[in-house]
Amino acid sequence: MKEQLKNALVFPRTLFRELIELQTCPHAGHFAERDQVCWACDQEILCQWLYRNDECAPVELRALEQIVESLESAMAIVGAHVDAGDHGRRVCPCDLCFWLRDTENLLADAYTALCRERNERPNVPSLSRAP
Repeated sequence: MKEQLKNALVFPRTLFRELIELQTCPHAGHFAERDQVCWACDQEILCQWLYRNDECAPVELRALEQIVESLESAMAIVGAHVDAGDHGRRVCPCDLCFWLRDTENLLADAYTALCRERNERPNVPSLSRAP
């Protein structure tokens, strides 16, 4: 399960790097927690996500719940990007919508696994909005 979740992080990582305007970033796309410029930047959410989820952050050492949270936040960011366009998430064949659908299914399995770990009854939330 962790390996599948780890693989699902690759797409938003690549997308967010492409979306960051590196020519205007004083830190070359690397979030600097102590620099107020980063906190006021339009791309702060992308840089922060990358800062917490880059390849150097050992996913294997993170708890399943932390990886799930990273994917949930990536889904929110990608979802906002999709919502700004004219996409029907359930049927659109673009990479963004495909990743959202695929990751939603993967997260449903992860929620079930988390519940099993905690001996709780599964209550899988619906992450998608209207089609």
